[in-house]
Amino acid sequence: MTDELVGLVEINTDEFLEFAIYRKGLSTQITGKQVFNALIEHLKIRKIPFKGIRGLWSGASDNVTAFNNAIQKGMTAEKAAFDTWTGQRALEQGYGKVIIQELTPPTPPHTKIYVKFYK
Repeated sequence: MTDELVGLVEINTDEFLEFAIYRKGLSTQITGKQVFNALIEHLKIRKIPFKGIRGLWSGASDNVTAFNNAIQKGMTAEKAAFDTWTGQRALEQGYGKVIIQELTPPTPPHTKIYVKFYK
């Protein structure tokens, strides 16, 4: 058991969920994937509808790094989005389509990436 805040989810007016996973300390044995799956399961149990998952990535986050690495290997932006941690979780939940909403700057390496994963 831990008293750490490990997950937060919000569903916006367009019914796409945004989530954040935190690890304040090193004492937790809970993985980010477990937190993500628990958040999704909670929404399903509560019958809270959502259309997909929004990624709002910036700075030197793991998702930004993975996205830029995939672009550097020659992937399209759409394929690169699924090469990220969030993209992999979206695929596991059946959200196999993506819309790239924003890439800043417009040429790589990108420092701000907004995507929507949907079915």
